[in-house]
This record gives sequence, structure tokens and C-alpha cells, in this order.
Amino acid sequence: MSFDRIIGQAPIKDTLQKIITNGRLSKTYIFYGPEGGGKDAMAIEFAKAINCLDETRVPCDVCTNCRQIGALTHPDLRILYAGSKKNLEKESAGRFQIKAKDPYIPLAKNSLAKILIDSTRELKQFLSLKIFNVKHRVIIISEADRMTEQAANSILKLLEEPPEKTMFILTTSQIDRLLPTIVSRCQVIKFSPLKADEIRDELIKRGTEKIQATIVSRLAGGNFRKAMILLQEDHQALRNMAFQAIVTGVSGDYLEQFAFIETLTSGKNKSMIRDFLSLALLWFRDVFFFHELRFGHPDWEAVLTNFDRLNDIQKLALLLEDQDVEQAIAKTELLVDLVDKNIYINLILIDFMTIFRNLQERVA
Repeated sequence: MSFDRIIGQAPIKDTLQKIITNGRLSKTYIFYGPEGGGKDAMAIEFAKAINCLDETRVPCDVCTNCRQIGALTHPDLRILYAGSKKNLEKESAGRFQIKAKDPYIPLAKNSLAKILIDSTRELKQFLSLKIFNVKHRVIIISEADRMTEQAANSILKLLEEPPEKTMFILTTSQIDRLLPTIVSRCQVIKFSPLKADEIRDELIKRGTEKIQATIVSRLAGGNFRKAMILLQEDHQALRNMAFQAIVTGVSGDYLEQFAFIETLTSGKNKSMIRDFLSLALLWFRDVFFFHELRFGHPDWEAVLTNFDRLNDIQKLALLLEDQDVEQAIAKTELLVDLVDKNIYINLILIDFMTIFRNLQERVA
């Protein structure tokens, strides 16, 4: 039952299973929601489920149709994705092999690439061919918002009069970039960001250590794709820096504070600054929970992110014992949001350090 391959999204699974059970399949769907939520993965599993020879509400993963669709090699499955005509011809087989192994990996290699009119022309030729052993031929348009105007208009004509026994599934995280006339012809199914514990559990299942999985899942913002990218980075040094920055801020050592700012801004890396502030936010939240639970809890791993650094959390809790930790959390959350806006990074970090100036100084 390979709907289990999908991380979270239980309401979507239930909705799709009911659609299959009731026999109320639409010919056109839009799977819409934030990046890394599993829209492409769900589209593939849905294609398997509606064509499974076992005729259950979920894919059996054993029959020929399930196996071929899962491998993205079924003759009645087509996936359109962004890329130049030259690169698509060279790389499609390899990209599909990677996608089949892990459907959370994007097909497009270039974030600026588009879905071209050439792809839709080839699709029309494909749709003229005879259908093989499936109930529904399936066309998945991954990141459909990346279609050029010509490609979008070409797809619109197909959606206006979809061929028999053919289903279109468009996936997108930016539905406002699709033609309104395309959206109006599709049943929209909205995905939610993944929960941190869903991402954490999947990472652990894939072999990630618990503490690393916990931290990465909190930084990923509901995006499993981002979590996989974050795993490739070393956050231990940045986590230590966030801890030291808070200690330094509380102690009022302004020279050391500016040294932190200089270190962080030397690479002019917005992603690193965002991660630094997010890690500081996790420390603040741990201190908040530490206070709320009166310095005692039978299972700290269940409530704290930095559960492997309990002594450091206690140290911060003592330093900030009479401070307004909630204010620090609110301010840091605001600063995290400001990183992606056109604001001078140094000012954001200076603002972060000023959080502590309004708090009563206590040095351990």
C-alpha cells in the first residue's frame, strides 16, 4: 500500500481514496501547496492507484501497472517538467530514474528553466497514440507554473477538450502564476506544509541521527526538499555560534557581539544568516519550555529541540530566568522573516543583538 510512501498529508490521502472509491474521478487536477510537501509524489501514487490491477483504493506496488508507473516507465504515463529541449532529450531518462527512487527530488535542475512549447507539441503526438493496459492515461505537469505562455495556452486547449481515458495532474506551489482559465477547469487539491515531526520521522527512517533529524526538521519549515538540502550542510558549528551569541548578548559584551556579526556577514550568505537566526530561535524556544515545565520533565527529547545539550539549555534558562523570553522569540521570528526581504543583513543582526539590551543583565 504505497500511499504510505507519502510523508504526512493524511487528509489528501483520504480525499483521493474517497474519489477512487466513489468513482468520481475528474479529468483534470491541480495539486497545489508549498514546496517540498509531496505534490509530485502524490501525483505518481494517485496515477498508480487509479490504474492498479488489484483494484483497491491504494496501489498494490506488485502489479505491472504499479511497478511501471512507480518506475516512471509506463507507456501511458507522461511527465512534463522544466528544461531546455536539448537538455530534456539528453537527461530525461536519468532524471526520471532519480525521481522514481525519491519522488521528493525535483525534476528540473535549473530554477530558471521553463516548460517549453516543444514539450506540449510532443505531448499532443503522444495523446494520439493507442492506450495500453490502463484505465486512465496520466499526464503529470510538474511545477506547472513554469510553463511559458505558449505552452500554457497549448495545455489549456487540451484541458478544454481532454482526450478520453486521460487524466491531467498539474502540480504547483504558485497557483497564482497559472492561467485563471486553466485553474477554473481543474479540481484543486490543496496541500499543507509538512509537520516537523513528520519530516523528523522520515529522516530517521532514512538513517539520519535523531538529533540532526530533529534540528533539520525544525529548520525546514514544512519542506521535505529543504530538509534534504539542509542535511548536506554542517549545522553543528552554526548551532554553537547561535548559543554563544545568546550568552554573549546577555553578558553585554558588545565587542564580542560585533565580532559575531562580522563573522556571520563575511560570506554574505543569506541562507546561513536565516539558519543562524532560526537556530537561535530554537534555543529561545527550548528555554521557554524549560521554564514552563519548571526545570523538570520525564522526557526532554519529546519537548526540546536541543535535547542533547540539556546543560546548555539550563545555563541559558538561568541567565534569562527573569527575562522576557517570549519577547525574544517574537523578535527573532520577525527577523527571520526579514532576511529574504531587501534589508541590509548587518542591520538585521545588530537588531538581533539589541534584543538583549532591554533585558535585565544576569551573568552566570
